[in-house]
Amino acid sequence: MNGFNPIKIVNKFPSKHKILSEKFSQFGNFLPIASIDLGPFGVNEIIHIIFTFLDPENKELKFITKGDNVDVFGFEILPGGLYLPSFEPSSLRITSLFDSTFSSFLEKSELIRNSNIDLAKSIEYTEEPEWWQWDQTPLNSRGRKMKYFCHVELDDILKRWERLYIFFDSEDKIVKTIYQRT
Repeated sequence: MNGFNPIKIVNKFPSKHKILSEKFSQFGNFLPIASIDLGPFGVNEIIHIIFTFLDPENKELKFITKGDNVDVFGFEILPGGLYLPSFEPSSLRITSLFDSTFSSFLEKSELIRNSNIDLAKSIEYTEEPEWWQWDQTPLNSRGRKMKYFCHVELDDILKRWERLYIFFDSEDKIVKTIYQRT
């Protein structure tokens, strides 16, 4: 890291009812981590970073955007600012294989929302993504690379050895999240 961190957190652990479309806000699979202001990057937008618990064993996983999967998916920003995930609600079903893991996630989520976690240490700016695995820079609807903004160390927040990469496209109004594990 170069020491310069333009990330401006405007809301820590925002309510999912205030940032997700009504169709999705009742599901426990979402943990909104932070709302960040992209102004320091020259973009007049506030975007939300959302951890989403998806079960890879769910046979009903259905992604709307070609190429999306449990580790790569997006949120369309609707008029009014609510987010619409790029998958069907059936994708949020949890199988018996992941029941206990999901229950643990729900418990941690509640504790985290009421904690004093310093998100500034967990949400990191780097000029380019520091990929743990391989370059998964997403493309927008015109085939151009989306703009990278930051990554989130999920070990600091959820005690999961995962990193969440955040991309945004201002023309498509899409926030794309990429999960990688060590």
